[in-house]
Amino acid sequence: AEARRRAERHLADRTPLHPSLSSTILSLAAIDGPSSLFEKYISSMTDGGSRADQIRFRNSLAYFTDPTLTQRALDYATSSEVRSQDAPDIIAALMAQPATAPVTWEHVKRHWTSLQKSLGVFQGLPLVVGSTRNFCDLASRNDVERFLSDHPIRGTERSAQQALETIDRCIATRTLQSKNLAEFLGN
Repeated sequence: AEARRRAERHLADRTPLHPSLSSTILSLAAIDGPSSLFEKYISSMTDGGSRADQIRFRNSLAYFTDPTLTQRALDYATSSEVRSQDAPDIIAALMAQPATAPVTWEHVKRHWTSLQKSLGVFQGLPLVVGSTRNFCDLASRNDVERFLSDHPIRGTERSAQQALETIDRCIATRTLQSKNLAEFLGN
């Protein structure tokens, strides 16, 4: 509630947020945030504010938990309204959130051809491919591997391999530690 109050005040009259807390405040305010707040974040990215503020608002889009707003963030990220060098950051941020990663991955797969054209191998595709590292289950891992092998992009092989290795480590850790955690919680 306090983060939302501060974010709304900042948006209303540009009351400065402390630099060490601004990203945290904007992200916390977005959790369960309404569409009106989402719209204010989008507007704040295009209203000529500082580049640092634009980045903070952009990165906070991933914290809106309403599925409708997640879809709007994905549509926004893959629209002509967003600079091609900024879109991968939004997509990667959405892939980093457990609640939004599956729908983001489906969106990426559906828009793969247009993402290839707009992001390019040197700008954003390695980041998007690498962001798949946030999955931690075998079904998702296999889907990522299958999709990337069916849609190879020269220059993203290393990002893909590292993402799959990270997923494998997460799955192994989860498998190894789940029994220990269950025992701990049972005591």
